[in-house]
Amino acid sequence: MARVHIARINPHTEGPISTKLDEHDDALDALEAVDVTLTGYALLAGRAGGQTLKGDTASGGALTLMSTAHATKGTVVMGTTTFNEATGRWGFGTAPEAFWNAVFGGLAATDGIKLSNTGRSYVEVHGGAGGRMQVNCFNAGDTRLGQTIATGFVSLECHAGETMLIGPDHSASVNLITNNVSRLLISGAGVMTHWDGETQVHGSTTGTKIGTATGQKLGWWGATPVVQQVLATGAAATVDNVITVLQTLGLCKQS
Repeated sequence: MARVHIARINPHTEGPISTKLDEHDDALDALEAVDVTLTGYALLAGRAGGQTLKGDTASGGALTLMSTAHATKGTVVMGTTTFNEATGRWGFGTAPEAFWNAVFGGLAATDGIKLSNTGRSYVEVHGGAGGRMQVNCFNAGDTRLGQTIATGFVSLECHAGETMLIGPDHSASVNLITNNVSRLLISGAGVMTHWDGETQVHGSTTGTKIGTATGQKLGWWGATPVVQQVLATGAAATVDNVITVLQTLGLCKQS
């Protein structure tokens, strides 16, 4: 392969500068003509078929890619992915943000993020209709969301005025467990089961309200839920009226 040598121009020893510039232009043209064949070097303008850049040949070697040689670092852009070298944070499909090590942006409702390991459980996080975020766990894995706010506590949070949905969007059940013991089971059919031996403790200042309107239906011990019953009063009322109300609610039955 021809070698191209570009030297500095010395007008005192090499003649007029214009002549030498023409010679150097010819040399640059020649270099541009042959550089596409130099497959051992990276071509900044791109190379047909793609290029592979390796940082080292030794075992455990590294490739260091920096935004700038200046002490104040900037960003390294790879397509739609941006790495902020100054903060060490990533932006996938969007710019990196403060306080977040990685930000994923520009996701459509069908797009998402998958954390996976071949043959093991994996977690998918993806957007849904109306801006809903879903976290799905597969292969008998478990999902833990929240932030430790004090020793032994984990918080699940959502914005004010919004609804937090905990549980699957199908017929499976939700089982709340503490100390490796099942405490509360909500089945896919809507049945809430308190396991045997559990106790409900209510506040002694304001107390607890069951039902907030007379039209809401309640039933006890298997009785069909009914609205708030009206007890007859007056001279014609008897104890049987009271018994009828209690029986309707399921609070008692005749022997």
